[in-house]
Amino acid sequence: MVLRPVLPFLRSGVTRTPVVDSPRLTVVSGGSTTPAPSGSLPRANTTEQPATPPANGFAGWISNLYRTHRRPVMGVMAGLAAVPAMTSMAVAQPNTVAPTTTPETNTDTAVAETFDHARLTDYPLFKLFWNSSNPADGTAHEGLDEVTLDGVAALVNYARAHNLDGTPSPAGARAISAAERDLIKAVLENRDYGSFFELDALPKLYQDFGMEANTVHAVASDLAAARATLARILGMNTSEVKLSFPDAGPKKETTYLSMDGKMAEPMRYVDLYREAKGLSKGAEAFEKNPVLAYMMGGEAGHTKHGSFSERSPFSTSGLNWGKLLFPGDAEISELPVKKGFEFPIDALKGFANPVGAYAYQGDRIVPHDKDGNQLTAEKVIQRDASGTAVSWSATFKNASGEEVKAEDVIGLIKTSSGMTKGDGKVDGSMNMGWWGFCDRNTAGKLYKSMFEIPNVDRDVRIEVNGQIITIPKDDAQKLLDVDLSDMAGRTRFVGNRFNDEPAQLLISGHGNVTGKIQGMVLRVDANTIKSGGDNITVKNTDSHPIRGSIELETSYGGKSLIDLQDVVSITKDPATGTVEVVVDGSSYNQSGKLLTDISFAGAETVDGKLVLKNSDAHPILGDVHVNLGGGVTKSYKASSVRSISGEMEHEMKISEYLKFIESNHGMYATDNATGVIVSNGMRWLNRVDATVHEGTDNPEWMKGKVFGVEGQLKREAGDKLVHIDGLYKSGYGTGMNSAFKGWVQLDSNDKIINEGFLSGEPDFGWAASGPLDWNARSSFNPHMQPEMRLKMLINGVSDMAELESMASRLNFPSNWRDLRLPEAPPAE
Repeated sequence: MVLRPVLPFLRSGVTRTPVVDSPRLTVVSGGSTTPAPSGSLPRANTTEQPATPPANGFAGWISNLYRTHRRPVMGVMAGLAAVPAMTSMAVAQPNTVAPTTTPETNTDTAVAETFDHARLTDYPLFKLFWNSSNPADGTAHEGLDEVTLDGVAALVNYARAHNLDGTPSPAGARAISAAERDLIKAVLENRDYGSFFELDALPKLYQDFGMEANTVHAVASDLAAARATLARILGMNTSEVKLSFPDAGPKKETTYLSMDGKMAEPMRYVDLYREAKGLSKGAEAFEKNPVLAYMMGGEAGHTKHGSFSERSPFSTSGLNWGKLLFPGDAEISELPVKKGFEFPIDALKGFANPVGAYAYQGDRIVPHDKDGNQLTAEKVIQRDASGTAVSWSATFKNASGEEVKAEDVIGLIKTSSGMTKGDGKVDGSMNMGWWGFCDRNTAGKLYKSMFEIPNVDRDVRIEVNGQIITIPKDDAQKLLDVDLSDMAGRTRFVGNRFNDEPAQLLISGHGNVTGKIQGMVLRVDANTIKSGGDNITVKNTDSHPIRGSIELETSYGGKSLIDLQDVVSITKDPATGTVEVVVDGSSYNQSGKLLTDISFAGAETVDGKLVLKNSDAHPILGDVHVNLGGGVTKSYKASSVRSISGEMEHEMKISEYLKFIESNHGMYATDNATGVIVSNGMRWLNRVDATVHEGTDNPEWMKGKVFGVEGQLKREAGDKLVHIDGLYKSGYGTGMNSAFKGWVQLDSNDKIINEGFLSGEPDFGWAASGPLDWNARSSFNPHMQPEMRLKMLINGVSDMAELESMASRLNFPSNWRDLRLPEAPPAE
C-alpha cells in the first residue's frame, strides 16, 4: 500500500501564559442560571498575569502510526490543537477548620516582603508546589498529582524556613509572611493551578497559612462538581480526572520534512557510517528515489514530482517507463528520459489506484493509437559532442510505417499473457498535493516537547570501527529528528480513521453496487446496524427512509448536491421553475434549477409558491449518487436503495476523546479533518469547561438538528445535557480559544444516551507512552543505522551536566558515557 505522507499541521513559536480566571460552575434548570459564589479575585482576566510556567516537562508519550495502523498517517497544513476547563453545578465551600494563631504562623515576626502576582511561577514556594523533584512529597508535580496533607506540610515547612525569594529565614523567625500567604492564595484562585489540591487538604492549608476560608475563592472547591460529573461521563474515579493542564503546549521545534529529497545530504553521512561498518551505501539514494517507484515495483523514496497524470507520466512520476517500453534494454534502463519527452500511459484504474507494472513479472507497455491499433516503438538515443549517450526517447509508427505523434499514443500496460491491466483510458490523475510527512512533523514536535529532548549545539563527532565521522550540526539534528516517531513506546489511539473506501449498496433491480456515495453522509439512526469501527449498514425502511440528495444548478451553471437529511424545506416558483432550498444550520438559502425529480404533491401554497417541508412524517426523497470509478457516476432513486454499508465520517465519541486527552495530560496529536484528507498536528488542552442543562428547555446550541453517534439528539424525560468546551492557549494572547465543543446526553441515572461534537471533531487522535527506544529500526529511511542517533545526541550536546540530567528521562543505556568522544584537538 502506498505511503501517503502529508504536509504538517503545526503551530510554531507558541508560548503559554496562564490566565487568572476564577470560573463559575453553573447548572441551567428550566432556563435559569445560578452562579457559584464569587471569590476575592476578579472573574475577568486581569493585567496581573502569571508568568509562563517553567518548561520542565513531565513524562511523555510517543507514537508511530505508520508502524501500527493499516494506512500510513498523512496530512495537509492546517490549524491548531486543544485545551480543557470544565464548569458544572455550583458547590458550596467545604467545611474548614477555623484558623489558629501560633508563634509559627504569626506574620508579625516575618520578614517584610511583597508578593508580585505577575511573577507567580518564579517564586521558589510556587516551584515546590508545581515543579518539585520529589515524587513522594505530596505536591502537584506539574499536574500529575493533587496536593495532599503531606504536600501541605511540605509547603508550610518550606514557607516557615525560607523567605519569599527562597533565602533562609532569619534565625528564630520561622513565621509565614503575608507575602507567602498571598502567593498560596493566588495559586488557590488560579484556574490553571488551583484545581490541583485535594479537598481534604484545603482546611489544613487555610489553617497553617493563616487564611479565612470565606476570603478565598478556591478553584479546587468550585471544580469538585465538574470533576464528579466528568468522572461519571468518562467512567473514571473522581481523583483521576484533571480539568487543567497548565504546562501543556509546544516547547520544542523540530525539523520540517517534505517530499522534496532534501534529506539526501544528511543521509550522505549515514552512508559514510555504513561504509565504515563494511555495509553498502543506500541512504542518500533512497531519499532521491521517486515516491511513486512502487508503481513499477521499485523502492519508494522521498522525492515527489507532483500529482500524477496519465497524460504526462514521466514528469509527474519521475519514473523511467522506458524499462517497460523496451524491456531488457540495458541502455534504456541506465539512461534518463529526454527532457520533455512524454506519451500517455494507462497506469491508473478505478478511484485513481495504480495498476502496478512489474518488469520482473513480464509486464510491458504496448503502444496503441487512439483507435486501438497497435504501434511499434523505436528507441532514440541522444548523445553529447563526444558521442556519449545522455538520454533516450522514442518514436512510434503504425502498420503503414507512418509516424504517430507521441501525445496521440496510448501506452497500455499488459501482462506476459497479453491481458491489459488498466481501464484503457489515459485521462486519469492522482491527487498528491497533500502527500507529505505531517505525521512525522507532528510526532517530532510532540515528542520533543513531552520528553524535553534538546537540540545538538555543535558539530558532531562520532566513532565507528576506529574511524571518526564529523557531521555538521544542522545535518545531525535532522537525522535525529526524523526518527523520533520510530523511537516511540506503546501507541495510544482513539477514534477510527476514515479511509474513504467504496460503499456497498443493495439496489432493487440492480443488485449489489460498489462505489463512493456523493452528496450525502451516512449517519446512525433507528434503521442502522453498527458493524465495528466506523462501519455501519443503513437499511431503508418506511419509518426511517434513506432520503438521498438533490442536485441543484445555479444561475452561473455550477452544480451541487445537497444532503436531504439537512434540508428543512424546498420552495418552488411555478412561474420560473426555480427553487429555494433552506438548509438546517446554514445562514443563507440556496437557489437555482432543481435537476432531481422530486414530488411536490404534498406541498403547501404560500404567496403563489409551492413550499415542500421536509419532516419525519413527510420526508422528501431524492436520489443516491454513486461514483462507480473510472469517471463514471450514476444516480439511483433513494426509494430503490434497500441498504447501504459503508464508513461514517462522524463517529468519534467525545467521552472517549476526553478520556484519551486526560490519559495524555493534555498533549497529543490528531487528524483534524474527518474526511479522507489527513490534517495531523500537535494539539494541547489547557482547560475543560462544562455546563449541565436540566429541565425541559433546550439550550441555544440545540436549536435545529443536532446529530450524535447514536443519531439525532432527542430529549427524554429526566435527562441532562452536558455542554463541553475544550480550551487552549494559542500564544497569541492571554485568553483561551475553543478547540472543540460537544455534548453528552445523560439519562436520569447518569448513563450516556447520546453524545456528539458541535465543532472541532477530529477523525482520530494519537500519542504514545515511551520510553524512548534508541535501537528502534527507522521506518523513514531503511538504511539508517539506529546506533548513530544516540551517538549524535551524546556528542552533540556540549554540556556533560545537561546530558547527566536527561539520561534517565531519555532512557539512555547504562554505558552511554562510553559513547562520548574526547574533545577534538584544536586546529593547527
